[in-house]
Amino acid sequence: MKQLFLQRHAKANKTDPALADFDRPLHPQGLDEIKLMSTVLLNHHVKPDQIIASQARRAAETARALAAYLKYPINHISENEELYSADFMTLINIVKALDDHYQSVMIVGHNPYLSLVAGFLCKEAKYELPTCGIYCLQFRCQQWKEIAKHSGQLQWVEFPEAHQR
Repeated sequence: MKQLFLQRHAKANKTDPALADFDRPLHPQGLDEIKLMSTVLLNHHVKPDQIIASQARRAAETARALAAYLKYPINHISENEELYSADFMTLINIVKALDDHYQSVMIVGHNPYLSLVAGFLCKEAKYELPTCGIYCLQFRCQQWKEIAKHSGQLQWVEFPEAHQR
């Protein structure tokens, strides 16, 4: 069995027009989203074998903060330069090329492609991920390359809005 977490980065700052999109830092609300979602992930007993993040600042910061809450070694996060500009097929190929040693992988990246890939891999994955939203998909396979259209089972989907008071 393989388990895939598709996590959208937390809310990013948009205040500095001189700053490139790639370099946008997290907004204070994004830090609150991460804290909230880390509690959700801990309640689901999430312990990924591998965390892969886009190199974009907001995604990398999200991955590092979540890793700290999950007690995942921050220096083991793999930053993938392709994730920032990944289209649908690039993201599918990244998943299919994952090391089979890993049973549970979290990818921290960007929409719209995280949501599109989730819907392709699992027909029940119909939600557009808001910032810091996450899909948990499970696959009955031994190798990541076996993953195909609608081969995943939706274990759960979580959004920060569902847990705000």
